[in-house]
Amino acid sequence: MVPSSDKNHFYALGRVFSGTVRSGLSIRIQGPSYVPKKKNDLFVRSIERIVLLTGSYVESIESCPAGNIVGLVGIDQFLFKSGTITTSERAYNLKVINISVMPIIQVTVEPKDPSHLPKLVEGEHIVASSGEMHLESCLKELEEGHYCGQIPLRKSEPYVQYRETITAESPVSVHSKSPNRHNRVYLKAGPLTDQVTKAIENGEIPFGDLKVRTRILSEEYGWDEQEAKNIWSFGLKGGGGGGGWEGRGNVLVDMTRGVTFLKEIKESCLAGFQWVISQGVLSEEEMRGCRFNIMDVILGADATHRGGGQIIPIYSCVIYGVRTKVDGTGFLGGDDHTGGEFGGGGEGGSVESSAWESGFGDNKDNDNNNNREVFRDKDDDDDGSSRDEV
Repeated sequence: MVPSSDKNHFYALGRVFSGTVRSGLSIRIQGPSYVPKKKNDLFVRSIERIVLLTGSYVESIESCPAGNIVGLVGIDQFLFKSGTITTSERAYNLKVINISVMPIIQVTVEPKDPSHLPKLVEGEHIVASSGEMHLESCLKELEEGHYCGQIPLRKSEPYVQYRETITAESPVSVHSKSPNRHNRVYLKAGPLTDQVTKAIENGEIPFGDLKVRTRILSEEYGWDEQEAKNIWSFGLKGGGGGGGWEGRGNVLVDMTRGVTFLKEIKESCLAGFQWVISQGVLSEEEMRGCRFNIMDVILGADATHRGGGQIIPIYSCVIYGVRTKVDGTGFLGGDDHTGGEFGGGGEGGSVESSAWESGFGDNKDNDNNNNREVFRDKDDDDDGSSRDEV
């Protein structure tokens, strides 16, 4: 969307892929959420005008054939960022362009005059950009352009967003108990490789397609197939290519065996996971490039003892605990970091089987029942060198 010179509307800028676009043509505006044969995110309108954008000049034209880039007038209220415009009822959306550049500089803005506060949703807004020039351009457009209607703004000093990460593997599995002490979770943590992190952030590894996700991780990045299938989350909501809890280059993997009632608490586990990675331990910045493995879960037999109020605090506590056990660092958002793959066979090394499977390896099926009985009967349940309580 390109703002017009009078700041009263936007030009919908796009390329004509097929046919000829004409002024007055009735079109179907299909937004990013449009699903074929359904009416959600679908609008039928007419094109008021077609323009060619040539630098600072705008030239009106009657029609334009395929292969050219033009601006359409009269449909800006139906497109917020991107979409597909067509005359066919059988058309599918064109693939949305994923922008991989992360904003790392932020400022807060608010009206100088308190009487203008009702014009802003919450009184103060955060503007994020990828650099100082980009930020300056955004603030100028916000203050003088179409958005705020000539409202003077008070701007804070720019500050840089950081991301927290993990650069070493946790030597032990850390566990935590729920507030009612009926549930326990055991976790290990380590770094992802830069290649996997970037692939997740760019949507190259689809979370929602199990077969494709497993194939890509196992064939291209050396992951174990079963571990790739047991991924619960890719991080925060909104990113990536498959919807759901994903998009910031973090991974939560279920490494448990034979745990009862685990599916009942999955949503609570994801909520706790998202809570922690959105506010890291070091500086309360988002986490990036981290892998957390759920090694074991012990749940109370009564369903009332394993509700969200009990499970969410467990996960936030145990992830904080395992995070402090390893060498964690903070780094600029969008910058690369180095480190080996945790259990993934990537560059930088992998976890030795003795450390990885300490208490949870091939003998788990034989030994775990005895361990669980001890855990239920004793509050002081640390079993030695391989588990720490937080």
